[in-house]
Amino acid sequence: MEPVGLALGGISLLAALSAAIDSFLLLEELTTSQDGHYLAIQYSIEKHRLECWRQEVIRRDPNGGDFLESLPHQVKGIIQACLTEMLATLREINQIAIKHDVPALLDTISYGVPSKQKSLVASDAEIRSFFKPRRKLAWVIRDKERFKNGVEKLEKLNSNIYELSRSILSSNTAIALPSVALPHINEKDDLDWLRNEPSTKDSVLGACAHLKLLELSRAEGVRSISIDSLELDDPEANRSVAFFVDESNISRRVLVEWKTFSLDLPVEDQDIIRSRIQHLASLLSVTKPTVFRVPTCIGLCTASSSRYGYVYEIPRSPSASSHPVSLAQVLTRAKSSGEKAPLGDRFRLAHALAATFSLLHASGWLHKSFRSSNVLFFCDWNQISDPIPLDAMSIVGFEYSRPGRPAERSIESTLDSNLDTDAKIYRHPDVDRGFREQHDIYSLGVVLYEIALWRPLYTKLTGDESLSLMAPIEIRHILVDSLHLLGGEVGCVYRDAVATCLSGSNSLLMASTESDLQDSFFSDVVRNLEKCSA
Repeated sequence: MEPVGLALGGISLLAALSAAIDSFLLLEELTTSQDGHYLAIQYSIEKHRLECWRQEVIRRDPNGGDFLESLPHQVKGIIQACLTEMLATLREINQIAIKHDVPALLDTISYGVPSKQKSLVASDAEIRSFFKPRRKLAWVIRDKERFKNGVEKLEKLNSNIYELSRSILSSNTAIALPSVALPHINEKDDLDWLRNEPSTKDSVLGACAHLKLLELSRAEGVRSISIDSLELDDPEANRSVAFFVDESNISRRVLVEWKTFSLDLPVEDQDIIRSRIQHLASLLSVTKPTVFRVPTCIGLCTASSSRYGYVYEIPRSPSASSHPVSLAQVLTRAKSSGEKAPLGDRFRLAHALAATFSLLHASGWLHKSFRSSNVLFFCDWNQISDPIPLDAMSIVGFEYSRPGRPAERSIESTLDSNLDTDAKIYRHPDVDRGFREQHDIYSLGVVLYEIALWRPLYTKLTGDESLSLMAPIEIRHILVDSLHLLGGEVGCVYRDAVATCLSGSNSLLMASTESDLQDSFFSDVVRNLEKCSA
C-alpha cells in the first residue's frame, strides 16, 4: 500500500503548497513581473489537474487503494516514480516558501490515507487561514527560475500520469479541469495567455479559456456568407441543409440555422440584437474539441435586416449524414412505435449532454434555449439506435438574447416558434427575472427526463392535460412530483441527477459563487451520470 500512501500524500501536499503560494503570488500581488503572475496561474492549474485525477481514482474506489493496486505493475511503478519526483519538486518549492517567511507546511500535512468521509485535500480557504503575510516577497531571479522549473516539471509529471491512465480512467478528468480552474481566472490577459500556452493550447481547457475570453470581450466579427452562395433545401424553414459554394468554387453541405426578430422593435433594440447575433457567431466559430458537441460556425448569412443565418459545418464522422435528425423526432417516433433505445445508450447520451453543459458554463457561455429539438444527429434514421451515434451528435439552437449580465438590458427574442411549439416545457419558471446558469441546468434536466422515459414530454405525463398547455411553474411541480417514475426506469442515481437539475441539490442551492455552482453541477450531475451503467 505504500504507493497509495505516497500518491495521496503527494496530492495533499500539492494542494496545500499551491494554496499557500497562490495566497502570496496572486492575492498579495507579490511578483514583480507578469511572467511570475502567469507562473502562479499555471501552478494553480497543475494543482487542479492532479486533483481531478485524484477524484477519478476516488470515483472508482472511495479509498483509492484497490484501484491503484489493480493497475499493471509497470504502470503502477511509473506512476509511483512520477509522484515521488513530484513530491521532491514540491519540497524544493516549499524551501522557497520557507525562505520568504512562509511557515513550513510539511509538518501540517497528513501523509496517511484519510477515511472515506474525510476530504483528502483541505480547502483553499482553510489553508490560506494559516498564512498572514508579514512582508512583501522579495522575488529574486534565482527563486523565480527555481519556481519556473518546478512548475514545468509538475506539468510534465502530471502529463505522464494522465497519459498512463488515459485508457483506464474516463474522459471526466479533462472535462472537470475547466470547471474547477477557470472560475478563478477572469482577466482577459490571463485567459489570452492560457489559450496560447503550449501546454494547454490544444486542450479542452485552452478551448474553454478562448471561449471565456470572447464572452468577456463581447467579441464580434465573423465571416460573412452571401445568401447567393447557399442553395437551401427549404428556404422558409428555421433550420435547413444547404449546398455552400465557397470562394474556391468548392461545394459542400452545411447546416443553416436562422434567427429572426421583429422590425417593430425600437431601432436601438434592433441594433443590440444584431450585435448579439454577431457575438454569438464569434463564439460558435471557435474550433472546439469534439467533447463540446457544438458544430463550428463557418460564417453568418444575412437574408434581410431582421433574418440572419448561422452557417455550420456538418460534423464529419463514420455515421454522418447530410440531413440531421433531432432528438425530439427520435423520441416522437419512439412513442409511436413503443420501442426504446438500450438503457446503456441512454446513459451515455445523458452523460455526454451534461458534460457539454459543464464545459459551456466553465467558458461563461449559456445556451438559453436548450430542448430536445436542439440536439441533432447527423446520421440516417436506421443508425439512431443500438448504439446511439454520439460521434454524430451536435447541440444547436443557442439563443442570442438575455445575456444575463446585470449591466445589459434583456430583450426578448421574437424567433419563429414553429420549430418547437412546446418550448416552454423546458423553460425555468424564473427565466423572466434574468437568465442564469441554473436555468440552463433546469432545461437539461427536462431533456434528461425525456431520455429516461424515451418519449417527449409535450404529451401528457399524468392526468388528461398536456404539459404544453400548462404554465412553466405547473410543469415544474408535475415533473418534480413524478420523479418517482424514473427510479424503476433508469435507477436511483440517474433519477437523483435529474432531481438535482430540476429542483437543485443542497450543494447547488447553497452555491454562492460561480466556482461552487460549477463544481456542484459536475459532482452531482456529470459524475453521477457517468456512474450509471447497464
